Amino acid sequence: AATAAPAGDSRAAAVAAPDVGLAVGDLVRVVATERTHAEFPKGIGGVHHIREVVATDPERPLRLESSDARLGPDDVEAFSAIRLLASVISSLEKDRSLSATLSAPEATSSPLEDRSGGGAPGPAEAEPPAAPAPPQPVQPL
Repeated sequence: AATAAPAGDSRAAAVAAPDVGLAVGDLVRVVATERTHAEFPKGIGGVHHIREVVATDPERPLRLESSDARLGPDDVEAFSAIRLLASVISSLEKDRSLSATLSAPEATSSPLEDRSGGGAPGPAEAEPPAAPAPPQPVQPL
């Protein structure tokens, strides 16, 4: 919304910045929208600083440091380092849980274990394989 300058003031009318909940210097992640696909496709998914909030355009008030495209509030989401850290930790915990599940010993015996119950050696007690026989000399025909 525009506000009029006081009577006799030589300054131009001041224009209030649209209230988008973001300010110059804030970090935002560019989301996939029709506008971002058309105007800033390389930026989708990336995190960028807001370099300008254009007060005269409430539909597209945001200009990012890495682009001249003007984006709207629906084209970006506030980026939070805390949210990113929580996401990374959650991902690592899932990986650790999966890793623990995959490396857990199974209840069944492995194919290398002795299942006969006899005195055959187990895998740790097995003798190493014999060395291959040396090559035989070739006899002329």
